[in-house]
Parts: sequence; structure tokens; C-alpha cells
Amino acid sequence: MKDNIFLPRFNSLAKDSIGEWLQTLARFFFILTFCLLPVFFIPGVEIGLGFAKTYFVVVGTSITLILLSLTILRRGVVNFHFPLPLVFFLVICAVGFSFSFAVWR
Repeated sequence: MKDNIFLPRFNSLAKDSIGEWLQTLARFFFILTFCLLPVFFIPGVEIGLGFAKTYFVVVGTSITLILLSLTILRRGVVNFHFPLPLVFFLVICAVGFSFSFAVWR
């Protein structure tokens, strides 16, 4: 009996090690940026560091987004997950924004 011709043939189902490494590195930079965020945003630290504290967040977020973009390009798949609490949060934000805009005028 012949193989089923309607099923796609996969060369291998092995995990992409480079994609996993890029995603792990992106998670590391994200966690590092936001764990060190309270330390860098202590008042008066800018004098000791010699650079604006916002640059730290911009650079950390940019590195994270670049690595995640490379991961998505490497894998070729984009997954969007919209959990119900996120939808409720976005609706509440939209309602609050519309009410604040109406009161402002």
C-alpha cells in the first residue's frame, strides 16, 4: 500500500537550536533590563553614571526586539495569542481613554 499522498512530508521535526538560542538570549535581555530598571531609576543616579537613565531602557528594549525579530524570521512562524484578560484590559483602556477625551474637551 502506498503512503498517504495528502499528508505533508517533513524532512525533520528537530528543534531549531539557533532559534531557541535567540529566544533565550532575548528573554535574558528583557529580564535583565527590567530587573535592573529600579536600580537605574533611583533619583540622583544619573550624576554617578554619566548618561541618561532612559537610554538604558531604550537599548535593552531595542536589543530584545531585534533578537525576537530574528527569532521570528528564523522560524518563519508568528503566533498571536490573545487571552481573555488581555482583551478585557484593552477594552477598559479604550473606554477610559474615550471618557477622558470626552471630559477634556
